[in-house]
Amino acid sequence: MHHRDMRKIFPADSGEVLLNPGMGYLFLQRGHRKVRFDELAPGEWFLSRPLSDKIIFDVAWSVVEPEEGRFDWENPAWEGCMQSWIDAGFKVGLQIRGMGANGTFRNDGTPQWVFDAGAGFIDEPGPPDGPPRRYPVYWDPVYLEKSANFIAAFGERYNRNPAVEMVFQGFLGHFGEMHLSEHTPIRPWAEAGFTLKRYTAALKHLTGAFKAAFPDKPIFQELGNPSYNTPCPGCGAEPISLVQAKELVPYLVSEGINLKYNGLGANWDRWGSDPFIEGWYVDYCRAYHDRVRLIVENIATFHAPAELETLRRCHASYTNRGGELPGLPECRIGELDDDCFRRMENYDPLGKRHYLDGTRGRPELRQRVQYDAARIAGYRLLPAELHYPAALRPGETAVLTSYWENRGAAKPHDDFGILYALVAENGETVWESVTAPILPTSTLAWAPGERTGERTELHLPPGLPPGRFRLAVGMRRLADLRPIRLPLYGGDGFRYDLGPIELAKEPLS
Repeated sequence: MHHRDMRKIFPADSGEVLLNPGMGYLFLQRGHRKVRFDELAPGEWFLSRPLSDKIIFDVAWSVVEPEEGRFDWENPAWEGCMQSWIDAGFKVGLQIRGMGANGTFRNDGTPQWVFDAGAGFIDEPGPPDGPPRRYPVYWDPVYLEKSANFIAAFGERYNRNPAVEMVFQGFLGHFGEMHLSEHTPIRPWAEAGFTLKRYTAALKHLTGAFKAAFPDKPIFQELGNPSYNTPCPGCGAEPISLVQAKELVPYLVSEGINLKYNGLGANWDRWGSDPFIEGWYVDYCRAYHDRVRLIVENIATFHAPAELETLRRCHASYTNRGGELPGLPECRIGELDDDCFRRMENYDPLGKRHYLDGTRGRPELRQRVQYDAARIAGYRLLPAELHYPAALRPGETAVLTSYWENRGAAKPHDDFGILYALVAENGETVWESVTAPILPTSTLAWAPGERTGERTELHLPPGLPPGRFRLAVGMRRLADLRPIRLPLYGGDGFRYDLGPIELAKEPLS
């Protein structure tokens, strides 16, 4: 084959949001009153032009196991809502927390029967005229035993469910985010035996329980400082940051646990140069993005374009808005959370509040930033240049050269194969092949900003009919041949047209 017989093409990025496994934008619903898919208004902006095909459901342990061994999986706040989204084609992330926002007495934490069985607890003041906020003592052996029993039942029900995208281990800390409690005195925790050694042992116990229960699902841990409680000199314990507890994150990564950062889009510790996220998480992202998937919450929640670069800096595979608004926050994109902004007045160096005030009544501008976040999060594999023969004949082997660019924030963590196909004018596929690339897509060769060259041998079987066809390209996940969408024009979302190609009847000169 001579050089003059080769076609060169340079496909453009379509700009579409890609709905692929292991990446993207996540919807999130917390609380007791969740929105079923069939309750959404027709033509919601995030459905008419899809923003995501994944949603996290979050509920307290007390809701789904109100009595020991009796599971209310079909509760309206859990499967009773979740199934409507699965029926609409969504994948789901599952989080059941041992401690929610409000604790046991408001059905938002560990069920009371666990404490009746002897587990330790700490009661802190709750809302005015309300019950106290009851926390479990996370290292208490009864708590660990009962939570591990529940985690086993949790996995038995959902580990094999193909609709489940991910699972969060939420039994350590307030909100499942590792910190003991709110900004409250550390004294009662010291009196309950808080030490880093006991805390670490509890984390390892719970991680082992989740790995045993969910061997087939990605598991995530939401990160937070073990304690940012108010100090009490001389009480026997001091607050401990995640940076001081150096063993914890390396341990999680060594066990294959993926990491999530929850926050309000501010650098509260003033560590590092990123104004929208705490510097220790950026450091962990730089260190471990090649080994585990990373989620960044509440970047772009306040719709300022300046926040988007944080997703790239953190190599985020996923991003989501937080659960600060009830229901589905995307349905209320025109609303401002002024209470939240009052807490952030000193943490807004690039003027998010100014941007929001300037977009009041302009929801399309706020929506645009959400779409940009969805385009950035995860991998975005573009075949930016391809060289292929203008003509082939059945029975011969030809070489197709392609150059791929990852324009997303993260590398794939799965191995994909490159698909090429010959398609007749009537749309019929006359030949198709999936080939693993020379360098697996799960390696850093396919990391953001890299340009990866591939030489693929096309082995055409004898007996194919001669004529003019179209050459198409695609990707498949090698584990199950699930289609992977590419940011290309001219396709059906799973296979994309490259151009004409001829199958000759006679040997080519």
